[in-house]
Amino acid sequence: MRDAGTKADDNGDLVTTDMLTDRLDFHEKALWMLQAIVAA
Repeated sequence: MRDAGTKADDNGDLVTTDMLTDRLDFHEKALWMLQAIVAA
């Protein structure tokens, strides 16, 4: 997903870059929360 966002940014596709950044943020937050629950 990061590679696709980088390629979109390199090609000036701001909409796709923004969409992928939002999805990546969502998944990273979800992963962080799951790891915090498992560690508790």
